[in-house]
Amino acid sequence: MEKRAPRSFSWQFKEEVAKRMLNGESPTLLNRELGIVLSKLYKWRDQYRQGGAGVWPRAAGRPTGALPTSVTPDRTKLVTRAESPVAELERKIGKQQLVIDFLQQALRRVEGGPEQTKSSGETGSIPTSER
Repeated sequence: MEKRAPRSFSWQFKEEVAKRMLNGESPTLLNRELGIVLSKLYKWRDQYRQGGAGVWPRAAGRPTGALPTSVTPDRTKLVTRAESPVAELERKIGKQQLVIDFLQQALRRVEGGPEQTKSSGETGSIPTSER
């Protein structure tokens, strides 16, 4: 098996990831999305908490302008990544609302409250047998 060279990340990238974690994004989802081990993600978050963006060294003599696209996260991807957890939470809320509605209806039946039916109140189409 061939060993890979360790990847290096810009301080801007580390800061962005740390901020996402502090804003509530799941480290596990970030791990899957970015392919970075959880221990490193937690380390970046903790470093950012302690020292802010100035905690990571900047290379001397490098321009402060744009970094190569392979290192800098694409802004459109960041927006899509941020929307993904929102959509997941909205799905969960919808499922929870279905459960709440079901349990409220079950409680009404148990307590003997008025049942809500959708029928018109007419008799069924099949006559009952008389025994």
